[in-house]
This record gives sequence, C-alpha cells and structure tokens, in this order.
Amino acid sequence: MKKSYFQVKQRFPGHFPSRPLNFLHIEWLLLQNPTRSFTDDKPPLPGQNYPGLGLGDMLVELLILLGRRLRFEGISNKPAYFHTAFMFTRDCFFLNPEYQGLIFSARRKLLRNFSFYTVAWASYFECIYLKDSEEKFVWQPDWIILPLSKELIKHFRSWEYRFAVKRAERKFDFEIDRKRLRELMYKKGLPIREDLTVD
Repeated sequence: MKKSYFQVKQRFPGHFPSRPLNFLHIEWLLLQNPTRSFTDDKPPLPGQNYPGLGLGDMLVELLILLGRRLRFEGISNKPAYFHTAFMFTRDCFFLNPEYQGLIFSARRKLLRNFSFYTVAWASYFECIYLKDSEEKFVWQPDWIILPLSKELIKHFRSWEYRFAVKRAERKFDFEIDRKRLRELMYKKGLPIREDLTVD
C-alpha cells in the first residue's frame, strides 16, 4: 500500500473532482493461509496458491478506519481478477460506471445459474461471452474506489452515476461456454462442482 495522488482526466457521469485527490492505493494484497490445504468444500479460486483467510470483510473495515484516521479521501485498487472485483463491489465503486453495471449484470445473470467458484474460473479461462454478439468477455482491470470523503460519497450516490450504471447493466447479458469450461477445468485438474453439460 502507498499514499498516492489520484487524478482523473477522463470525464464520467456524476461529480467526480478533477483536482488531485489524496488516496491510499492498494498495489498488492494477498490474503492466503500457507498452513492450510484446499479441500472439496474449499477448492482454489484463480490466483490462489493456498486457501483464503476469510478476513476480507474485516480488512475492508480496517482500511476504512486507517483511511479516515490518516485523512485520505478514498482508497483505490485495480482488481486483477473478475471474481475479486465481485467481492470489492460490496463496499467499493468502479470509477467507470460501465464497469459497475457490468459487474451488477454478471452478478444477476451468472450467479443466478452458477456458483461463484464456477464463474471465477469461467472468467479466468475466458469462457464468458456476451449473448447478443457472442463476443468473448475478457476481464480488463480498472480503477475501483472506496470513497471516504463526503465529496466522493456524493459522486457515487449521484443520480447521474447511478443512471449510467443502470444503463450499462441493461446492456450486458452474459452466458458461459459450458463445454469449453468443462474441458479446461478437467485439463487443469480442477473439481467441477455443478452440471456443465450442454442441453
């Protein structure tokens, strides 16, 4: 983690400040337990060498306390994986509302039919595609922000930002290439925890 000045040159819907902002930036974070092994109940997610610690929510609370104590205006990060972006958006917001809408749509469309584990590996293996165009979905890390200042909280609660998120959410409709995912998971020796057969 480091202190950084965050400045946005691109304009997004809402009232995001154009001036440099005093941020705590998370460059790299690993919450894994090297003394434990994966089990059938807790198989690995992409990027994991060891099982997670289960401290994600507690860590967010600690970061909020730290950020406020040191008078940061926000906390920034670029989630390397699609599934970590899912977890972050419980407390954070994507700077680009298009990404926020994309995550909300994937949560609604994919997690209704598949487990979090399956969606995580589907993204990693690039087995998620857009239904309308059949274009492959490839995760590109982008800025995610946990707002701490009143100014930033106001931006992410603004109707302009929320409207842009809703519009993006309606635009995306995802599906998983089950046959390809099943083949790739089998090849990597990953447990398949649900029915991935194609009707």
